[in-house]
Amino acid sequence: MYTREERMKAVALYIKHKKNATPVIRALGYPENASLSRWYKIYMKEKETGILHDKLFWLLKYPLEKRKYAVDCCRKNGWNFTKTVREIGFPCDKTLKLWCYELAPGKCNHQVGKRYTLEEKMRAAETFHFRECSSYEVSARLGIHRATLYKWQNELLGKEGKAEMAEQKNRRAF
Repeated sequence: MYTREERMKAVALYIKHKKNATPVIRALGYPENASLSRWYKIYMKEKETGILHDKLFWLLKYPLEKRKYAVDCCRKNGWNFTKTVREIGFPCDKTLKLWCYELAPGKCNHQVGKRYTLEEKMRAAETFHFRECSSYEVSARLGIHRATLYKWQNELLGKEGKAEMAEQKNRRAF
């Protein structure tokens, strides 16, 4: 990673040598051809727009109107970033999250899932395990994914519980 001063020094030499990277690399010992070309493009963009390049380069890529539109769509989708990205086609969900925190601070808080006690997990696993209710019913009632229910069943009841289940099925078959 090079400092801004090092990059600008390289770009100045690059311009001086009429966009020939070889003498710049020989003189400075850095960067590679591709990096120098990219730094030059960034320099020209900065010169054109007057905005300095930094880690938030996407500000130049997407105007404020598009970012506001994306945040508004995200709000309509219940702050579901993935669904919004699929719907509008841009940007990635991580960038959208940054936009939401920037343009709608405090509104797009993700709800952390409910923490279940060991007793609640055991009750749910046993209810499903002994077929009092289907996995869909138990998971819907608790607001969890079915895979979580199966995970709880395996963790809490283990192989012994599965063996019991197989025995019960065999008894019912006869």
